[in-house]
Amino acid sequence: GSSSSSSGGGGGSGGRAGSSIGGGTGTPMLDACARLGAFQVPVPGQLQAQSREAFEFAARFLALPEREKRRFRADLAEGATGPNGYHAPGEFGARYNRFRSGFVFQGRTLWPLLGDGAAIDAADFVPRLDGWRGGVWCLAEAVLGRLEAELGDAGLLLPQPGHASGRLFAEGGLRDMVSHSQFHIKRMHPAPVKDQEGFAVRMPLHQDPGFISIVLHASADPPGQGLEVLDEACGAFVPIPSSGPEVATVVVGQLFHLLCGRGRAGYRPAKAAHRVVTRPMDMDKERLAATFFFQPAPGDLLEPLVAPSEALADACAPGLAQGVPAQQEAFSDRRSRTLARYVRASVSERK
Repeated sequence: GSSSSSSGGGGGSGGRAGSSIGGGTGTPMLDACARLGAFQVPVPGQLQAQSREAFEFAARFLALPEREKRRFRADLAEGATGPNGYHAPGEFGARYNRFRSGFVFQGRTLWPLLGDGAAIDAADFVPRLDGWRGGVWCLAEAVLGRLEAELGDAGLLLPQPGHASGRLFAEGGLRDMVSHSQFHIKRMHPAPVKDQEGFAVRMPLHQDPGFISIVLHASADPPGQGLEVLDEACGAFVPIPSSGPEVATVVVGQLFHLLCGRGRAGYRPAKAAHRVVTRPMDMDKERLAATFFFQPAPGDLLEPLVAPSEALADACAPGLAQGVPAQQEAFSDRRSRTLARYVRASVSERK
């Protein structure tokens, strides 16, 4: 998943960073998705305050003794749609969590992580964290609504009968990407610095699996928190320019490519492969990041949002002739494969 840490790393593309994150024409978000696959949006004032509180809660929980945190240990039971709870560094996909610990929750699930003896009791913790999550969902719906409008303005969006304009991807919408989202809050731990590069890679290069991700950071020091996106056009890494509760970073995921990037109109979003790097001078700075992965319900069919390319349409023609719609894979099937790869990575790297 998306995350971030402290600044440093592998050579951005200078002024291109500013132009690649935001800006553009009449479809600025789609333009940013095509150029780099990431852009930033401002966070409303109330959500800024809620985010500060959520990060404070997370810091209190993560400061507890390990035995206390492991009372809420996450489990990836067979058939589960995803884990809920806490994981230590190296658990659940060791390649990605080698230097991270934190907690993750699916959909509307929340657990009373701060209970007896905490500065805030369990009766307050869950509703206040739920209020923060609701605020991030509202921000996501605004971004998703804008993406819907831009897809329509660009003539890319297929007809979606029976849905309210601007609410296609919203909670309860025809192509709801919000209700079954996942979020995590994670802390980075120290990582070895590679002498030849002068920085540590605390999270390796990867793509997010969902439709879009939204990343929030607790700190603005250093700016961008080390989150870098690979610019496919020049092969350089572009540092995210700013961080902290006042700004959110939006990253396109693999589902965005699947549903919007295979159309006959030729629109192709960037892969938005990203990593997290840290310079030695920033290694001891506290770093917390919250990432929300917006995605369909498990049973939703992954039908394209744009008219398919001629090649894709030809490949699907035999099925269509027999009355079988194209791309009828359910999201649960795709997610099961992703989770299986994640677990295999965790197991293999512990051997």
